[in-house]
Amino acid sequence: MTYRDVILALVSGLFGAIGAQLLSIWHGRKLENERAALTQQLEKERQHLARLLETERQAFEIHRIKLDVLRKIAGSRAAVSDKPLGEHRSRFFEGLNEVMVVFSGSKDVSSALIAYKAALNTTNANDRLIDLFKAVCRDVGIDPTSFNDSLFLQPFAPGTI
Repeated sequence: MTYRDVILALVSGLFGAIGAQLLSIWHGRKLENERAALTQQLEKERQHLARLLETERQAFEIHRIKLDVLRKIAGSRAAVSDKPLGEHRSRFFEGLNEVMVVFSGSKDVSSALIAYKAALNTTNANDRLIDLFKAVCRDVGIDPTSFNDSLFLQPFAPGTI
């Protein structure tokens, strides 16, 4: 082996080592960039899912409040029956006032509430009240055709059974 061969072997070994090191650095940076991009994508997806979850939570809460209002007016409807129970009046009318706010996004419920208010103290009041109950039921996912109209107007109350 000549001096030139030794130098050539050393130089090629040195270039090979430097090349391998440069390749390793390049590959490491590439992996780091990919990891950063994946982390960023995962964070965006996490934020999107968090927004969806919050939207669902809000929808669930609104539905729960609507059911509470329906329970309030249905449970105290004896206040406006043929034999009104006075102790139910404040709760019933409180529920009706809540309908205005809680169901404000429902055109059917809003229209039925306005029609009922206009019909108060008239012969059509009971029909409009039934319409209101049915609109509220539909809005919360209850099929009002499952009930006879008389159940809306003739609630179970002491002395009626």
